Amino acid sequence: MSSKQKAKKKKGGAGRAERARIQKELWAFNQTVEHGFPNKPSALGYDPQLRLMAIGTSNGVLKVYGKPGVEFIGCHQNAVPVTKLFFLPGQGRIVSWLSDNTLHLWEINDKDDNSILEEVQNCPMEGKLKKVSVCCLSMDATVFYVGTESGNIFMLDIAKFESDNERIIYQDVVMQNVPDDYKVNPGPVEAICQHPTDPEKLLIGYNRGLIVIWDSKELQVDATFVCNQQLESLCWRRDGAMFSSSHSDGSYTLWDVENMTPAKDSTVPYAREFLQGVKKAGVKFSRLFALRENGNNKMLAEITRYAVDDMQFTKSHKDSSYIIMNVDETNAPFTDPIVPYGPFPCKAIPKFLLLTSAEGDFNIFSGAMPRASFGDHNVVNVFQEDSHHVAFDFTSKIIDFFVMCSGGPADEYDKPHTVGVLCEEELVFIDLTSEGWPCHSLPYLSSLHASSITSSCQVSNVPSDIYEQIVSAGEHQMMNVVSRREWPLDGGQNLADAPVSRDLLLTGHEDGSLKFWDCSSTALRFLYKLSTANILETDVDVNGTGEDEEEWPPFRKAGLFDPFSDDPRLGITQIVMCPLTGMLVLGGSAGQVMCFQLADKEMVRRVESFNCRIVGEVDGFIWKGHGPLDVKSEPVRQDPGFHCECVAQAWPPAGITAMAFQSLWGVGAFGTSHGFAVFDSMQHKPIFSQCTLNPNDLSATGEAIQRKKSLKKSLRASIRRLRKGRQKADDKTRRAPEGGDVPPAERRVEARSSSSETMVSLVRCLYFANSFIRDGNTPSASLWVGTNSGIIYVFTLDIPVGENRVMGSVLADIAKEVKLKHGAPVVSMAVVDGDSNPIPDPIEIKHQRAKPPTPTGHQLIVCSEEQFKAFSMPNLKPLRKVKLTAQDGSKVRKVAFVNFRNKSGNISENAIVCCTNLGEIAIFGIDHLKKDFSYPLLSQANVAGIMSLVFTSRGEGFYLLSPSEFSRFSISTRNITEPQCVINISSARDGSMENRIADVHHQGKTSRPTANGDAGGEEDKEQTVEELVNEVDELLAKSGINVSIEGDTEENIDMANITIDEVREFEKTERHEIDGGYMVSSERTTMQMQKTTHTESRTSEHNGVEELEELQIQE
Repeated sequence: MSSKQKAKKKKGGAGRAERARIQKELWAFNQTVEHGFPNKPSALGYDPQLRLMAIGTSNGVLKVYGKPGVEFIGCHQNAVPVTKLFFLPGQGRIVSWLSDNTLHLWEINDKDDNSILEEVQNCPMEGKLKKVSVCCLSMDATVFYVGTESGNIFMLDIAKFESDNERIIYQDVVMQNVPDDYKVNPGPVEAICQHPTDPEKLLIGYNRGLIVIWDSKELQVDATFVCNQQLESLCWRRDGAMFSSSHSDGSYTLWDVENMTPAKDSTVPYAREFLQGVKKAGVKFSRLFALRENGNNKMLAEITRYAVDDMQFTKSHKDSSYIIMNVDETNAPFTDPIVPYGPFPCKAIPKFLLLTSAEGDFNIFSGAMPRASFGDHNVVNVFQEDSHHVAFDFTSKIIDFFVMCSGGPADEYDKPHTVGVLCEEELVFIDLTSEGWPCHSLPYLSSLHASSITSSCQVSNVPSDIYEQIVSAGEHQMMNVVSRREWPLDGGQNLADAPVSRDLLLTGHEDGSLKFWDCSSTALRFLYKLSTANILETDVDVNGTGEDEEEWPPFRKAGLFDPFSDDPRLGITQIVMCPLTGMLVLGGSAGQVMCFQLADKEMVRRVESFNCRIVGEVDGFIWKGHGPLDVKSEPVRQDPGFHCECVAQAWPPAGITAMAFQSLWGVGAFGTSHGFAVFDSMQHKPIFSQCTLNPNDLSATGEAIQRKKSLKKSLRASIRRLRKGRQKADDKTRRAPEGGDVPPAERRVEARSSSSETMVSLVRCLYFANSFIRDGNTPSASLWVGTNSGIIYVFTLDIPVGENRVMGSVLADIAKEVKLKHGAPVVSMAVVDGDSNPIPDPIEIKHQRAKPPTPTGHQLIVCSEEQFKAFSMPNLKPLRKVKLTAQDGSKVRKVAFVNFRNKSGNISENAIVCCTNLGEIAIFGIDHLKKDFSYPLLSQANVAGIMSLVFTSRGEGFYLLSPSEFSRFSISTRNITEPQCVINISSARDGSMENRIADVHHQGKTSRPTANGDAGGEEDKEQTVEELVNEVDELLAKSGINVSIEGDTEENIDMANITIDEVREFEKTERHEIDGGYMVSSERTTMQMQKTTHTESRTSEHNGVEELEELQIQE
């Protein structure tokens, strides 16, 4: 090797190392946090000491929440439903019971100045006799009672997290102390409750109605209670003098156990004869009770009521002694079974809580609704003696609920103040201390899918005045609706710094509403809701209260989840917001485009509307779809917030597929599946429109254009497949040239025919830019339109300035038309200046948010589904490109232009960020169009997640993890929004347990687990830059390949590899007036379309359609 080659190789190695260092400083993938409501929740837990809440899901995910910003996530190894969750109060530990009959111990531990959630132990309950039916944690959190389907109760030692086989409460032992009439199989253990004042006693309930008080110290039954209905739950009162039982028939019973004391203690040698005499008298009672006095270890032999006095009963023992017991009138049961909503058959009460308060005791329970009348209602009932009674009615099924109390162990009362209800689709917190029992506004875990999400948009760096106006409008909406108390879950400490900027996430919904969320931190907080249904004429009354007029039960609608849409045409499909001016433009499913302006006062006025006819009347087009949504003719009352100023209605009224808005110019544009239109938002009138339909399809219906193929084309394609197969067989026998490199296999992307794709007329992207269109001397305002057929229309805009803007008309002339040879849909476009910076929005330059672009070296970057391509401006000469589909078969779905900076801020690069249909995220440099970074984010099958993905200008992204939650990620090393929090645990943990799991803590991963199984960052497994460079250099040296690290310049690009696209320039456009605007001549459009179609069909015949079709099948 010559010295010159060695020097060049050395220089190349240094350049590669420098480039690798820059890439590592700029880009890294991190799955950071999840926003919204967990998908399919199945369990709920609460720690009253640390004030933390835990939610388990049906796919094995465990999430813990405290104050806003304090949250943890963990995933069980097996993705099975979490049945129940139990906090070890004050210890930061959770026991989870899964549906696969396993128990798991989780622990919140400190690591790298933050707290993390780790699984430290698990205990499988193996065998049919150990099928878990119910669990209970002892008050001192040392013993975990596990009730089984067999009726036995196992005790799990929390310190060892192992089952103690020597301490088992066998059902057979319990049954020995039960009256003969009830010595039948009582069924599985249904409920276990520890006595609140005597920890040695357990209240055990069996499925078929048998209830016993078990003395764990003496290993005997203290008392037996029998219910006539199937048991659902048990609950002690705070003082231990009374407990409640709820049943499957919608009833509950209060049992008094305090006044059952021995009245006479004597030994009678002939007790059996006495009992037999009582039996012969034939006295029958509806309830039998068994009680063992304290300190007496004698086994109970038989028990019955005393025949003479119904207020006494006798108890005999095996040693021939008996005791006569007094029963007070208020003793068990304290009341007859109570059916709150009887007398007709009612649903079960799965959970009943008995809580005390100085203002009156609370009975809080779920269910109990009459089956025939209200069996479809999901209700949590709150009774406060005779003063208050509300049946909180939820739209989705209730999973579980808990009550937060302020009463301490030494207090006389529980003092309940908040009820937390977990439903299948939302979480609701009810304030019991405020008048009327209002609900809390959630700082996180909001039900994003209260109405199905149809679109989303992220807005970064919102000015403080605009942000405060939005917050104020939201507070005005919720003024008399939500509680004013502070959020009651305030456990943990949030260590994250205050956000440097205010970022908003906007979500459009099926019911025509737009919701504003603060996404500046890890807690996604609801700010404001904008409803468009009150502006448009629909078939339903949107102003109706929707409340049930029934006086009994006293229903009250709780929660926000409403899965039903009154009119699907209201759905929001496109969102554009200018954060600097407060202008908002929304596109809908019925072709409506609504312009809003932020205002701080209430206003009543009529909303102006105008039509934008995309398909002319003379074209013979017949629309068979839904009709448009008319704007209300009467004045509309609009509260402080966003006020609708005008509505543009497209015809045909198809859904809006693309939209762009220039707030400084006062010009907007929107596209549909039939074409596009431009309108003036200041003068509330259309400017022009153009149809992109093929003239041959104009006479068809307004339905989606179907894919068709003639018999001639089918036979021709079959013959070509046979030829191609023979060619492939011959190619396999060819050998690669010796001593050279074999280029990677590349799929050939052919030009597609007009019938190879459905909806070729669909407009995919719209883009406003101020750049050089006709010459390189004078920049002009322009509109760029990209379609599904790979055609780009370029229009110049003549916008009056100054005072003439109010009265003068905006004129548009078509300047250029670019037809991509590969014909792939155009996903995005951007014009960059000579420094590869995307030219900023003129409004940003005006507000000094961005610097003006350089006056020379402008280029157009076109991102289609299959290629990224750069063109020089204004002549649109192709400069460079990168193929995606030809390399790996992927197709681009989402694109964004992002400026990346390292943590120190001294390195900055502009790049194209994209997500493909394979679920991969890739970053390409704008100046060289080469892939710098990639990460497999989603599965190819997760189409909903890919199509919902939104990139931000800060190098982050959101996608729908499920219909109810967004997953957030970052590909920038500088901007990472993830939880930074700690839990201060005051109580000491058991030392033996600490030693047992110490090694498990050190084996935990540093990456943050997520609900979909992804983890951020794998830097621990990666090589260092020096190691990577040395390894590459060794491989290159062995192979003798000389690789230059210098990026490709315009001079060394292989121009033969760049296809020449068809570019047409126009001098003047003929216009026809339409409703105050104008439409491009249909005659000219027809001629142009016919020429395009002819060119495509000729190319298809020459290159072969069969290759393209096979490529699509493989994809």
